[in-house]
Amino acid sequence: MNLPIPPQAVGGSELQCYLIAKGLVAKGWDMSYVVGFGGDRQEVSGTRIGFPVFQVPYSARRHARYMRALAHMLLFRILRQVNPDILLVAYGGYVLGVGALYSRLCGKRLVYRAASIVDADLAFKKYADLRDYGFLGWRFHAFSVRSADVIVTNAEWVADAFRSHLPRKTVRVIPNGLEIEPPETREASHVLWLARMYKVKNPAMYVKLAKELPDIQFVMSGSGPLHQQIAKEASEVPNLLLTGVVSGEEKKKLLGSAFTLVNTSLAEGFPNTLIEAGMNRVPYISFVDPDEVICRYELGYHVRSFQELVEKTALLVRDGELRAKMGSNNRHYVEMNHDIEKTVSEYDHLLRSLL
Repeated sequence: MNLPIPPQAVGGSELQCYLIAKGLVAKGWDMSYVVGFGGDRQEVSGTRIGFPVFQVPYSARRHARYMRALAHMLLFRILRQVNPDILLVAYGGYVLGVGALYSRLCGKRLVYRAASIVDADLAFKKYADLRDYGFLGWRFHAFSVRSADVIVTNAEWVADAFRSHLPRKTVRVIPNGLEIEPPETREASHVLWLARMYKVKNPAMYVKLAKELPDIQFVMSGSGPLHQQIAKEASEVPNLLLTGVVSGEEKKKLLGSAFTLVNTSLAEGFPNTLIEAGMNRVPYISFVDPDEVICRYELGYHVRSFQELVEKTALLVRDGELRAKMGSNNRHYVEMNHDIEKTVSEYDHLLRSLL
């Protein structure tokens, strides 16, 4: 089944929520999936699964903030129409605030699914500048987090960050999951970056990496507010290819023929790209090691400097035996820990406990 939102609008959080909603429908839940982007409403066994608000173009977001306010008003209206018994919100800031307001006014249970360590920065000291919530938005976010009945995170280190601010709040860890498919393995030809082009994803670092290793082919897939800036920089790097947004078979081919997948993010929760790399036996290099799984299970490398990023990338391109070993470790780790069926079962158990 296809996602009910355009591929360019899909990030890890949207994909996770869609797969969770789809799995819960199979377990008998009546689900309505509300997204903040354009798309067609779809049916899954007679149950609403796509319920788009509307898309605000990146350019308009800078110059017409009233459009965001309108979107939030429309979101509240949709919630009133859907009238859910449990509201699962997967985005912070004002969106979470709308959910918290609705749950309080209508006496509904609120579950906040936090996808990143950024949203656990309730003191606004370490990561707040990586999310465009603004001064009031961050305070609205912190207030709304406290209104949630349960906070769900996808990694223990994110849960610990929430617990440090809210020691009495119920915080659960439910790992991200994907549908585990056979690996797409081809002859390796490139290093891959796969993300949305936001400040937190630090795409300029990857362009810099490609410049540093001119004899290696680099591929960069994704789109977002920084796309024009990155495209301009990449035009001066002959060994760097920008593909735009990829999905489905095209993404599998890129993953299956990658020497390694590089994550340059400044902050993460537990990235889907780590799971996608593992499914295709691809080693992973990242500045963030969620719950230290990369180091503990030898899935790739947790790097701490740009120079180390350069060295480890070159090493995995050069050493096929090491690449195969780490790729195999990654596949085994994903099979054991990130099957979407296990993820859905844990959400099913949690939500039933709230009824």
